[in-house]
Amino acid sequence: IACIEAQVQSTQPWLMGVANFLQHTTEDTTASLPRTKRIARTDGSARRKHPQQTPSARAPGGVMMAQPQAAKQTGGVTMPGAQPTQVELMQRLQQLHSQAQPLLQEIACIEAQVQSTQPWLMGVANFPQHITQDTTASPPIAKRIARTDGGGAVDVHVVTGQDLRYLISVDEARKALDEAQKRRVEGEDQDRSTEEGFVANLLVVDNLIQLCFGSEIGSKLVQAYIESTRRPVDYQEIARILSSFVRAAWADEHANFVLTTLIDNGDPVALQFIATALQGKAVECAQNKKGCRSLIKLIEEDRSGVDLTQIIAELEARGRVLISHPSGHLVIKEMLEYSEHQRTVSVVTSYLLENLHDFARHKHASQVIEKVLDKAAVLNPIDKWKIELALAVQAVELSKDRFGCHVILHILRDDTDFTMENVRRAEMDGGETRRALFRDSGILAACQEAGLGRAPTPEEDLPRDIIVDLLTTEMSIGALRAEKFAKDIVDV
Repeated sequence: IACIEAQVQSTQPWLMGVANFLQHTTEDTTASLPRTKRIARTDGSARRKHPQQTPSARAPGGVMMAQPQAAKQTGGVTMPGAQPTQVELMQRLQQLHSQAQPLLQEIACIEAQVQSTQPWLMGVANFPQHITQDTTASPPIAKRIARTDGGGAVDVHVVTGQDLRYLISVDEARKALDEAQKRRVEGEDQDRSTEEGFVANLLVVDNLIQLCFGSEIGSKLVQAYIESTRRPVDYQEIARILSSFVRAAWADEHANFVLTTLIDNGDPVALQFIATALQGKAVECAQNKKGCRSLIKLIEEDRSGVDLTQIIAELEARGRVLISHPSGHLVIKEMLEYSEHQRTVSVVTSYLLENLHDFARHKHASQVIEKVLDKAAVLNPIDKWKIELALAVQAVELSKDRFGCHVILHILRDDTDFTMENVRRAEMDGGETRRALFRDSGILAACQEAGLGRAPTPEEDLPRDIIVDLLTTEMSIGALRAEKFAKDIVDV
């Protein structure tokens, strides 16, 4: 077949399109040659003439054929005698393809047997109709998925590119599962054979790990089942299996979506499997670009009765590092958003106050400052007062900074009903600590340097009011108008 196709290509290369894509050839030998145009040289050389065609070289159907040439060796096979016509070549191709049919059937039979022993090749063993007859594809690349519970690792075959044809379509799988559930609800599928056959294969550890880690479509198939099934025991079992591979799952480009889908499902038993597996690994997960998504989802589900005490404690203990981490700061913000405990806000505030002015100029940490200000206004007004007072000392300089300006804007646009009375009610020592902080903060010197008419006092002035006074002096307005990032602050 390869020899004949090469001859067809040599006599009529235009029919093949590109020589590297012989599989796309057509059996239509009646097509006429393309129109020709003469391209003149500009260097004075003689024009190249096309070889003359004789009437005898015209094949049936009007196709111009090149003159017969001597027999040539192609692909190790010599065609004897004069070169056959294109029609004869095509007839020979059809004959060879018909002879190959028994071999193709045997190949399909062997592939079906391979499927029963290597279900990863097909994605799900219950769908043999999606098998391909292409036996030239090599097995996918393998990667080892390590357990976090001390058990043995699982080798997963990564299905990419053309090998995706081995996998069942996720849309077809979702449709089959939905139809099976609909029939069961209507009493038409009491034995649930379709779904039970699928689940029996899905809940085998090696099969589940292969689907979750091996490809995007396999991951989506598991997600589809989690979202569509009404059997809690099934997605609880999926969560139990996946929790043994939780470190690999949160970092994997496919399995991390299965993890977040399980968490979104909100089943307390499934969530507890995942939460328990994350204990001792919460900080590592928070610092992972993909893993932080799973941790954020889990924190959002904190009210479902799942015990996250140890995970929150781990995050608080390493909060100093996480507040400026590209992924970790997102977890800290979410922890603050859903926290109902004063302790979490106070712990993060203490880390921020260690180096507040640098944190305010940081791309990620500045967002954490804004979140702390919002939560502290309700949970612990004293923390809000401390942060705003420390920021007021460098309010003008921060207003010129690319990220610091957003922190100052957040304070200026704060429309909550926050007063000194809120601060006094939260104090335990009658204001002694507040007055000492005010005296040692350097705010009085900053106000004097800015030329304010009067000195603020800790009893009457909120830090926000002091910031407004510092930014609205004639000298400050003039300096801020020349700054790119301070334009919005001047407008406010």
